[in-house]
Amino acid sequence: MYLNEEYSFHDVRYAISRRLSPYDVSLSFLGEPRKELLGLGARLVRLDYQHAPIADVFSKVWWMKKWVFEGLLANTRSARDLRLQWQQGQAMPKSWGGLRTLVIEIEVTQPVYAWVGLARSLFGKPGGLEQVYLPNLAHDRIGLNRSRYARLVRTYTLAAE
Repeated sequence: MYLNEEYSFHDVRYAISRRLSPYDVSLSFLGEPRKELLGLGARLVRLDYQHAPIADVFSKVWWMKKWVFEGLLANTRSARDLRLQWQQGQAMPKSWGGLRTLVIEIEVTQPVYAWVGLARSLFGKPGGLEQVYLPNLAHDRIGLNRSRYARLVRTYTLAAE
């Protein structure tokens, strides 16, 4: 059985934040996302703000397909512009000016189910960018920085502007 195969969106729609309080991820999607099987070798990218050294990679649940990230890159001229397009397209709650943007790329090593859909307009930002909600990558006993379902391909940091 593939990761998340037995779950419906309603089973996984309440994510647990760092503050250990649940939030309804359906509020982040325009309509109900589709359940999609991501095959072996699928690449996902996550942009994050670099507060400290990278940790808990596979406990992260919000990703984008690599082609979505490449589209963002093709339409931006600077790290600042990329951050702005990302924040607007995924309707991020607030801007973290001055912090470096961390790019994390993973590769699926076993097929997994994820929920894919467009970001809803939130926090005064338009949304509309395709996003991937992929819970449970680290849900086993091998640790938050390891997964049986994906591997870390690379990370790099964009300059702060």
